[in-house]
Amino acid sequence: MTAARAAGATVVLLLAGLLILPGLARDSIHIWDEARHGNNALEMLRTGDLLVTRYRGDPEIWNGKPPLVAWVQAGLMLAIGANEWAVRLPSALAALGVCLILVLVGWRILHTPGSGELAVLVLLSARGFFGFHIALTGDTDAMLTLFVTGYVLAWYRYVTDGGDRWLYLTGALVLCAIFTKSVAALIPMPGLLLFTLLMRRALPVLRSGRFWLTVAAVLVPVATYYTARELAQPGYLQIVWDTELAGRYLEVVEKHGGTFGAYLTQLLSGWLGLFFVGLPLALVALIRAPETRSFGLLASCHVGTFFLIHSFSQTKLHWYLAPGLPIGALALGVAAARLLRGLHPVVAVAAVIATFYVPVKSNTETERARLKAPAGWEAEAAFMRRLHNEQPDLKTYTVVMPVPHPAFLGASQFYAAAYSRDPKTHITVEDKLRIVHGTAYVTCDARTLTLLKGRRAEILASSESGSCAAAKLR
Repeated sequence: MTAARAAGATVVLLLAGLLILPGLARDSIHIWDEARHGNNALEMLRTGDLLVTRYRGDPEIWNGKPPLVAWVQAGLMLAIGANEWAVRLPSALAALGVCLILVLVGWRILHTPGSGELAVLVLLSARGFFGFHIALTGDTDAMLTLFVTGYVLAWYRYVTDGGDRWLYLTGALVLCAIFTKSVAALIPMPGLLLFTLLMRRALPVLRSGRFWLTVAAVLVPVATYYTARELAQPGYLQIVWDTELAGRYLEVVEKHGGTFGAYLTQLLSGWLGLFFVGLPLALVALIRAPETRSFGLLASCHVGTFFLIHSFSQTKLHWYLAPGLPIGALALGVAAARLLRGLHPVVAVAAVIATFYVPVKSNTETERARLKAPAGWEAEAAFMRRLHNEQPDLKTYTVVMPVPHPAFLGASQFYAAAYSRDPKTHITVEDKLRIVHGTAYVTCDARTLTLLKGRRAEILASSESGSCAAAKLR
C-alpha cells in the first residue's frame, strides 16, 4: 500500500471512528433490546452465572439468544463500570471492525485500491448500519454483522485460494456468530453453498476431512451450550423455537410485519437507495471481468439469498438487513474504484467527496437525532441518570412506572441495578405505587405524581418540564 493509499484508508477509518465513538454515552439506555441486554449483563455479574441470562432476577424468557454479547458487556462493566459505554462499546467496535475488514479485503485480497474505503462510506450513509440497533446501541446486530462479514469473506478466500487457515477462521467466526444471535448467524449459508457450487468446489470441500473436522468443532460447542442451557433452564429450547426460529419466521412478532417487498423498499429508500440502485449493474460488471468474477459471484449469491430469505420472513425489522449490507457495499466499492482509477487522483478524490459528503452527514445527523429524544417509557431512565449526576446523595428510592408489561421497565431497571452495585445505594423499580412513609419515589407518571403531591410529599428534584420528579413521603 502506497503512502497515499494508506492515508486515504486512515482518513476513512478515522471518519468512521469519529462518527461512531463520540457521543456513544450521550443518551440514556434505550428501552427494549438494548436495555434487556444491559440487564442480562448486570444479572450475570450479580449471580456469577455465565450460562443462563436473567432479567429482574428470573431466567430470561424474552431474549433466547446465546450469551456472547452479555459476556462481552459484563466484562466491560468489570473493567470500566456499569454504564452506557460498557453496553454500547461492543457494537461500536464491531461496526469499526467491519469497516477495517472491508478496507483490508479491498487492498489485500481483491487488489482494488480504494474499494474498501468506498464501501465504508456507503455503510456510513446507511440507516441499516450506522444507526439505532446496530452501530450506535448495545444490541447484537453489529457483532453479528462483524462475524458474518468475516466468515463470508474467509469462506470466499478458502474456496478461491485454498488454505486450511481460512477454513478454520470460517469455523471460528461461524461459532462466534451463532453465540451472538443464534439461528440468524446461519442465514448466509445458502448463499455460500450456491457460491461454492458455482465455483465447482463443492465436491472437493465435501471430500475434505478438515472440512468435517471444522463442522464438528462448530457443532459440538453449540450442541453443548443448548443442552446445558435446557438442563439449567427447562423450557429454554421451546423459547428458542418461539423467539428465534419458527415463531419469528412464520409469524409476525410484536406487530413487526411487512410485505414481501418491504426490505427492497427499505434498500431503495433514503441515501442507501442512491447507491444500492446501482448494485445489479455493479455485480454484472464484476462478474464479466475475469479478475473480479469470483467476488462478483460471491456478492451476488450472498446478497441475493440473504435478502430473499428475509423477504419471506413474516417478522421484519430494518436492522435484520445489517449483515447483508457490507458485502453489497464492497461490491459497489470495487465497481466504483475500477471506474475511478482512470481519473486524475485529485479529480477522483473530489468526486468521492462530492458523492458522499451529503449522504454521510445527513444520515449521521438523522440517526443521532433519532436517538436523542427519550421514548415514552425511557423518561424515568433519563431522569435517574440526571439524579445520579446532579444529586449523588440521593441513594435510596423507588422508581414507580405503571406499565402494561414488565418489559417496559427495562431501561429504568438497568440504572437501578447499575447504581445499586454501590453498597450504599438501593434503588428498586415497581409497576405500581405502594405507599410507605419515609420512602423517596421517582416517577414520570402524571397520576402517580399527583397522588404523591396530594399526600404532601416533599419534592426533592424535578425535570425542567416538571413531568418527572423525585418526591419523599414524610
